[in-house]
Amino acid sequence: MTQIVHHHLADAAQRLAHGIWNMVCTTTVAVPETLATWQERSHTRAALRDLDDRLLRDMGINHADAHQEARKPFWKA
Repeated sequence: MTQIVHHHLADAAQRLAHGIWNMVCTTTVAVPETLATWQERSHTRAALRDLDDRLLRDMGINHADAHQEARKPFWKA
């Protein structure tokens, strides 16, 4: 009986360790990707805000839509 309990505890510990490792690996990749996305979004919106009406028309974007997009916080898609 003690061996069965020990085996189940060892399996549970191994599953827990595997889950923690997966979470660490996912976070290690996801955080830098998210930061890079936010930085790119911030730069793109700043550039959009600075475009003149002629360039916006060439892109098919009106002035109001461009300013609405430029006002969004960097973390919002």
